[in-house]
Amino acid sequence: MLSERSQLVTIFDFDNETQHGKLEDAILEAVFNAAKYYHQTNDQHRSAAELKLASAWHNVEYARRAIFTDLNISKWSNEDLRQGLVDALSRGYIDFIELFIEYGITLEKLTIKDLDYLYSTAYIDKVLPLKKIKYTVPTRDDFYAVYMRNYIEVYNDKNVPLGDHALRDLFFWAIFLDRFDLALYLCSKTWNQSVAPLFGARIYAKAAAMTLDSETKQLYKHNAEKLDKYAASLVDRCFECDRDFAVNILKRPAIAFFNVLPLKLALKANCRAFLASKCVQRYLDNEWFGNINYKRQNINFRIFLCSVFFPLIPFFCHTLPYIHRHQPYNPNAVVRSRNPNSSTHPRTASNVRWTEKIVYFYKAPIVRFYYNLIFFFVFLGLFSFVLLVDYFPLNVYNGTRSGIRGLPLPITEICLHVCIWGIIIEELRQFFLMHSYDEYLDEISNIIDMTAIILYIIGFITRFVVIEGFFTFSKIIFGLDLILWYIRILHLFAAYERLGPKLIMIFNTMKDLLFFVCFILIFLFGFSITSWSLIITSSQVQWIYDKRGDLLNVTVSENGTHGWNWKLLRDVTNYGVWKVFGQVDEIESDNSYSAVAFILAILFVAISNVLLLNVLVALFNVTIENVQDQSHDIWRYQRFLLVNEFRQKSLLPPPFNTLYCLINAIVRFIAHRQKRYRNHRLIPDEKLTVDIIETGDGLTVPRLKITDSMKRENAIVEDFWRDLLKQMEEKKNKLKYDIL
Repeated sequence: MLSERSQLVTIFDFDNETQHGKLEDAILEAVFNAAKYYHQTNDQHRSAAELKLASAWHNVEYARRAIFTDLNISKWSNEDLRQGLVDALSRGYIDFIELFIEYGITLEKLTIKDLDYLYSTAYIDKVLPLKKIKYTVPTRDDFYAVYMRNYIEVYNDKNVPLGDHALRDLFFWAIFLDRFDLALYLCSKTWNQSVAPLFGARIYAKAAAMTLDSETKQLYKHNAEKLDKYAASLVDRCFECDRDFAVNILKRPAIAFFNVLPLKLALKANCRAFLASKCVQRYLDNEWFGNINYKRQNINFRIFLCSVFFPLIPFFCHTLPYIHRHQPYNPNAVVRSRNPNSSTHPRTASNVRWTEKIVYFYKAPIVRFYYNLIFFFVFLGLFSFVLLVDYFPLNVYNGTRSGIRGLPLPITEICLHVCIWGIIIEELRQFFLMHSYDEYLDEISNIIDMTAIILYIIGFITRFVVIEGFFTFSKIIFGLDLILWYIRILHLFAAYERLGPKLIMIFNTMKDLLFFVCFILIFLFGFSITSWSLIITSSQVQWIYDKRGDLLNVTVSENGTHGWNWKLLRDVTNYGVWKVFGQVDEIESDNSYSAVAFILAILFVAISNVLLLNVLVALFNVTIENVQDQSHDIWRYQRFLLVNEFRQKSLLPPPFNTLYCLINAIVRFIAHRQKRYRNHRLIPDEKLTVDIIETGDGLTVPRLKITDSMKRENAIVEDFWRDLLKQMEEKKNKLKYDIL
């Protein structure tokens, strides 16, 4: 029997060169021998069985040595190799995927049917969450409908190869199935590698917002932060190689990823590390100053002086140094500077006409920032002046306002209303430029603006009712509105590098203050109500005794009816709130009530002033230490938002923006009409930059137009991915050995 089936017998020998002293290799060899014997009549089936066994055993060394040989590889059909690659992808074996690619089985040859099969191999409890709970395996369309609703693609023929979109689609598949290591490997093979991690970060961030489990939520957030940092490292690696090239990456749409712009995607994904990278900051410098050469000495102060003298701009703005920007990056350019110290600024242009200088001056976001800053200080001064000395009821009795008889409102108040309505128009313009309401409400400054505008409208309406109660209410509302406008000016200070991080620290410590207020209110009301009830008992209850000390009568104030009024609540709060700061007033009475209230005051001062306030100071110190290391990066992110905001602002500050918006609307209307007229005359329609190439099988494969810049980007970041994947493999091996 053994002699007849000798090929099924495998002897393990430590000195065997084939088995290398590994028992698992001997077992694998025995399994292969059985597979060969079972499929000995069909070479194609035998090869497929060997390939599946090698992949299932996950022994890439044995597969490379015994299966992927020049003699055996020629016996396998392309279909078997493709199925083997799909099996390796479903198992997540990166080394096997590399082995298939090495032997010419590329991912581009996979079909839509293979992609659907990969989605069907997912475990329901290990994929990213969906809005609707499904008890079946989710499909590709289910994930795209939740996480990438604007990028859904419909394929009628499932046998169409993925082509150049294979790496992109497989990268999204790995992200949706939460196979992070495999997603990183596929990301290292895609085009536009600086954009791919941003998509992954956006998907993971959305998944974290949808999941309810705290541990899973933290894991998704951690993965999103990792991808965010990888994207920042990639673009900074390009920036170190060539600054011009790296900045142009941010300006160009990502052809391999739906032609999205990197900065818009990073903003939607809230990728703060990417937006705080060196490359993005250089891009912001270019955008912030426009065509003004910001490398000159005291350039900020010179721009500020030109902005202060508003009527004299045509005479003063020509003193600033201007430059001509680079032309858009040409991907087919042969010679590019590789000097890391090269600047994104060309030489200073000495032949700029004075009309161009005025246009350049107005277009620079820093000029708009200074205009708004100057206007805001003037606006706050005007608002403060009106509330202090020039706010009166509506003149319906033919009185005198601002020295003019019969004027309904003072001139200063009229100017104030004109300014605020200019702010409202600018805020409405900003709101309609947003892509969604959520994007507008994500910014705290926009919420403050909206609240201040609502308060103003309420005060503006009640201000025209000539009734004392309405006038009092309107002035109180305007006073609260002024507080919000003063707070709003802090947003403008975020542009300065020294002030921005400090504001971030202040806002973070305010969170600790809110928690402290909750604790202190509990002690405050408990102490205040108890102490005040004891102190006022003598005035509420009168005990009447005769000369011998016998009780004659007991009288109560207000005949025992409820003595509640709002003044009582104010007295209770006023009695206890100053104790928090250590201010203790002497109690005049000397009865038992006062003695107990005095003891309670000592205890409350000890708890609130000594214990709780010192705990608050300690919390502030811890928060500042934790935030201090990250505050600069957070400020860079805030700076990006600020530059992006003022780049879309009107050229002139309120209230002059009203005229600008009117002219701009007329120009846009005329341009739209002209465009519609030209479109009626044009017949051809432009297509996307995607080629359709026929394969030998009669199938069409979508092909991207890969530019030289895309190839260069991949070449620059190749070392980064190699080191990262090597570190991941070492950690995985170390973990495996620790388990064994």
